[in-house]
Amino acid sequence: MKTGAELPPPDCLARIEALCVALRPRTMLLVGPQNTPGVDLSGALPDCAVEAHAPEALSRETRRFDLTLVIGALETLERHTALGLVARLRDLNSRHLVVVVDTESVGGARWREADWLAMGMRRLAGDDARPARYGIYGFSMADYKTTPDWLNSRFWAHPERYGKARW
Repeated sequence: MKTGAELPPPDCLARIEALCVALRPRTMLLVGPQNTPGVDLSGALPDCAVEAHAPEALSRETRRFDLTLVIGALETLERHTALGLVARLRDLNSRHLVVVVDTESVGGARWREADWLAMGMRRLAGDDARPARYGIYGFSMADYKTTPDWLNSRFWAHPERYGKARW
C-alpha cells in the first residue's frame, strides 16, 4: 500500500478546480490522507468554507456538504474500506461528490471504470481514446439519472378513459 499520495499534475488540478468552481459550493469537504499536501481552492472559491479530513476521521461525520472532493485517499485504503467510504460520502455527506483516483498507483490499479459506474458515478474528465492516469468521477443526486420518456403524465393517467376500458 502507498503510504503517501502525490498530487495530480497541474492540468488535472486545473480540471478539478474548474469543476469545483462550476458547482459553486458554500461548504466543501476535502478528503485525503494526512500527509498529502492539500489542494488550495481558496482563491477559486473565496466564499466557500473548506474542511479537510483524513478518511479515517469520517466514520462518524453526519454533516452534509455541498461538495466533497476525494483526492489521494482511495489509493491508501483497502478496497472494501474505500468502497464503504465512497458510498457513505455519496449517500450521506455530500450533494455533489468528486473523486480523483490515480489509476497507476498500487491502490488505484484495483479500480476500473465499471466500479465507478456501478456506484452511480460518471466520468467527469478524460479522453475516451486513451485512459488517463488520473480518473475524475462524480456523482450528483440531481442529475445522476436522466428521466425516461415514458415517465410523464401522457402515459400515466387517462381520465377520459375511466369507466370505458378494463385494465
